[in-house]
Order: sequence, then structure tokens, then C-alpha cells
Amino acid sequence: MAQITLLDASESALPQRLERPDHNLAALAAINEMLERLETVTRAGQRHLMNKILAVLTSHPLITAAGPFIADRVDDLRREAEKAAPDGGAFTRATRALFTTARILGD
Repeated sequence: MAQITLLDASESALPQRLERPDHNLAALAAINEMLERLETVTRAGQRHLMNKILAVLTSHPLITAAGPFIADRVDDLRREAEKAAPDGGAFTRATRALFTTARILGD
């Protein structure tokens, strides 16, 4: 009988996968896809996507190495995601600004 190997897609597996550059790019692409869908889902869907985005952000080397200013912006995103009625547009704009700022600070 053939053996099937299941991949671990839990949040605890993210840090190991994000250590490789190809996974770093894939993570950013996945975040971009989730941001594009954010305005088209229900409030519960928004909160779910926002939490997934935050999980990837908090383990992404570009973000974790960028310092306290970026950490504060991630906290702002977390507060938006925790609201009863989160603003998907504001979350999207702030996330994209976060990437731009992290790239500038990382250079």
C-alpha cells in the first residue's frame, strides 16, 4: 500500500518554511492574494484572512528584521483585525505600506 505524506500547514510550520528565499516570495504572493480578496468576503472572512496575514507577517524575515517601527505597525494591523467591524480597505493599505517601509528600512 502506498504511503501518503501530509504537509503541515499549521502556523507553527511557517517559520521553518519562511527561512528559504523561495518561500519568502511565495509568502508575499500569498499575502497579496489574500489582500485582494479581503474586500469581497464577509466580516468573518475578513477577520480570518487578516489573522492569516498577521501569522505570515509575524514570521516573515523582512518584517521581523525591520525593527520596532515595523513592529508597531504590525500591532496596528492586529488591532484592526480584532475590531468587531474591521476595515478591509484600511488593513490592505496599511499592509502594503508596511511592506514598502520594511523594504526601505531593510536597505
